[in-house]
Amino acid sequence: MSNSNTVPVYAATGRATDSEEVEFSAEQVGFGVCVILHDAQVHASAIAHVLMPDSNSNTTFARKNPYGFSDTAFPALMETFRGISRNYAGDEAWTEAKKRLKIYLIGASEITSTQASSTEPTIELNIGKLVANRLRDLIKTAGLTAPIEALGGTGIRDVSIRNGTGKVLIEEAGQPEKNL
Repeated sequence: MSNSNTVPVYAATGRATDSEEVEFSAEQVGFGVCVILHDAQVHASAIAHVLMPDSNSNTTFARKNPYGFSDTAFPALMETFRGISRNYAGDEAWTEAKKRLKIYLIGASEITSTQASSTEPTIELNIGKLVANRLRDLIKTAGLTAPIEALGGTGIRDVSIRNGTGKVLIEEAGQPEKNL
């Protein structure tokens, strides 16, 4: 999945590039959600590994790590993405660019805690679903196309985006590599 131009993306971080040589890689994506933006026309990509739905749960952390929360990550990612290319200068150019963006949401694994007794119900911790729902709302509010999604399940994924080609790859243990 990686090459010498691979740039890691860790939990609660985000990155953007317009270099055709760069590949972003987020490893161990579990209940968090990777949101990826790609503009094939200008070969620009951005990615964030988002962990929580709402920054109100920890405003101090959110100020230092805006990519950690859906409500701060998406606007920060859009701003960073717009800032990486001179092709997005001016409101008209940015409006046109937003029409052609491909957006991906990947992750949101469900975490289930089994109880000591088999007669007790399991507890589902679906933070990822909340993160994904919030990101979908923000994408829709921004007037962007609906995202391509690879969400749910119980596995941990490695995700990459090859900026030059726009190829998004997902690797999960015991599963064949998936190309979105």
